[in-house]
Amino acid sequence: MIRVACPNTADLNPDEGWRIARRLLEWIRVKCRHYWLLHGISGFGAAYRGTLFTRQGHQITQQNLAMYGPNVIVNPLTREIWETLEIEMEQGSEPPIEDALYCDALLSIVAGNPTKALLEAGVAVEVALTRLLVDVATSSPSTSGKKRFLRDQADRNSFAKKLTQWTRTLNLDPIHGFTAPNAPPDWLTNVKDLYQMRNGVAHGGARGSADYLEVVRHMFAANALLEYVRVQRLQQGLKTYTMPAGTTPAEQIRLCHNAHLSASSNVLSGMLVPKS
Repeated sequence: MIRVACPNTADLNPDEGWRIARRLLEWIRVKCRHYWLLHGISGFGAAYRGTLFTRQGHQITQQNLAMYGPNVIVNPLTREIWETLEIEMEQGSEPPIEDALYCDALLSIVAGNPTKALLEAGVAVEVALTRLLVDVATSSPSTSGKKRFLRDQADRNSFAKKLTQWTRTLNLDPIHGFTAPNAPPDWLTNVKDLYQMRNGVAHGGARGSADYLEVVRHMFAANALLEYVRVQRLQQGLKTYTMPAGTTPAEQIRLCHNAHLSASSNVLSGMLVPKS
């Protein structure tokens, strides 16, 4: 439960209170990768849910049951991450669109739509990389490489050149040598494949299909690129959101699985009292 409080001298109508609560949840979603926030209801992603009732004499018990299929497991919200939310809320900052798109991709996995997940992840990595390069190129001091990037609009449309050529021209860290938590060794190759799949759906009208293992590889590859972008933004002094020392959004994702998980509540028992 989220409670919004204000001084007695201030007026806060329900719409304003909800906007504050919603922005807070948006930031938790991005920083913690809690992709279901604001998008899923209780029991979202369950293959089925049910309730088991048993009765013996005057005693009756109740237990709720659920079975979950494809899922993405993430770390919980910690006190340290929670305390950083104050900075973004006070500044009125909006969560980066690329991180929100990536959370949408994770949500699509649980919703059973892997092709949509890959499409959303492909858009997320392109937006993240393009925003980084543009912000670096427009920052001071100006260099010949920055001027060339801003001038060569045609080359800027090539995702492959953005990954390798333009990151090098703008003096960013070599992307080939970058490692991220839980990222596969060939994550950069997977990111390129992810973007080609995105192009096939967005521009070629390809329907596309992907098995679960393929989706998982590309999700962690996209996660690595988002972490690369975040590290470069920090090193370049560009605007990005805060995280506790030694903590990154990339580490929030623990695993993706395609097994079936069962869950059940504690048994609630009571006595039936006959009417006198």
